[in-house]
Amino acid sequence: KPERSGRHMARRSAPQLNCRRAIQRVCSSRAKPVRCRPSAAGARHGLFSAAASIAELPLATLQGGETIPIPPAEQMVSPGAQPRTRTLYPAPILDLARVEAWMGERGLRETHARTLYRGLFGKFSQGIPNEEWTEATLPAELPQRIKTDLVRDFTMSSSRVVEQVASEGGFKLVVELQDKQRVETVVIRHHHESAQKTRYTVCVSSQVGCAKQCNFCATGTMGLRADLSAGEIAEQVWHASEALRQSGGGRVRNVVYMGMGEPLANYREVMLSLRTLTHRSLFAIADRHVTVSTVGDAPTQIRRLADHAPRVRLAVSLHSANQATRHSIMPATVREDASLLELAAAMDYHTSRTGLVPMIEYLQIKGVNDTPEEAAALAAFVNARCSSPAPSDAPAAQEGEA
Repeated sequence: KPERSGRHMARRSAPQLNCRRAIQRVCSSRAKPVRCRPSAAGARHGLFSAAASIAELPLATLQGGETIPIPPAEQMVSPGAQPRTRTLYPAPILDLARVEAWMGERGLRETHARTLYRGLFGKFSQGIPNEEWTEATLPAELPQRIKTDLVRDFTMSSSRVVEQVASEGGFKLVVELQDKQRVETVVIRHHHESAQKTRYTVCVSSQVGCAKQCNFCATGTMGLRADLSAGEIAEQVWHASEALRQSGGGRVRNVVYMGMGEPLANYREVMLSLRTLTHRSLFAIADRHVTVSTVGDAPTQIRRLADHAPRVRLAVSLHSANQATRHSIMPATVREDASLLELAAAMDYHTSRTGLVPMIEYLQIKGVNDTPEEAAALAAFVNARCSSPAPSDAPAAQEGEA
């Protein structure tokens, strides 16, 4: 795989996998975990379950009558978050909420938004075009009076790729933002020999830097510099799609929020970007093909994610199921409300709400979390998370998602 963006570790000697047998012994001694399965109830509902104000829903009819409500603004502020104001002008055209607000201020109908995005994604579905952003770029069906203002106030892309680094497992993009700050986006290639198919996963960043200071993560040494907007997050997928198009590759199938930053600390913009990426008239990525990763220092945010986006997958950067060890390598978890007990309860709530078992991320660090005792704690933690069946009201998988 290419060097990981964001949560890639600082250079260390490769840890020995001397606890593999210990894990196998512990797992084999326990009852086989029950796989949590979603039921048929609740199939094909919108991405977000929470109701939203009418002003936030002008693109509802893009789903052919189905709504994609987003949580009210007051529900999308991360607890304890400090505002990091960044003014983007012109704004990204992929900042869906900002475009909706812009059109609402001018008394435009939702059919104009539908025309705009269907036109852009019909013409540029494979990535951001190289041509100049002009009125001619916009769909011909849009009224001329709004084309001029759209080109002035918005841009096809507020960011640009300044470097592309190839590797055996894919490639990394260095993306420069409008204010000259930079983030990394990674495209990972998965080739399935049996099916002779290649699939691509894009790993996106949600912040510039990170405040969590995990001692195995290079980004943690940067500190938090800025939150990305929903449009900047979505643009990374567009950049990746364009790079794949130019290289003769395939389409983006999966998106993982595992790049720079802590996604749940930039909750509002991440939620808005989820809406953009999964909307049928925009990127149309299946919501079950999207994974949001977190260090798990805010279990309440995991519960909110389950409520607001019950069809999106969760990944937890665990790295130790021993409280003392986890505190030593992940300083952000040294709080009573971020204990392993609180994290486990939040993960169980997420499973009961969504029918999806969270992914566990575990980086072995030699001499730190690779002992037989750590392996036993990990096996017990993982088996406990999979021991409860899914609820009867869990959202069902869509046909062809597997």
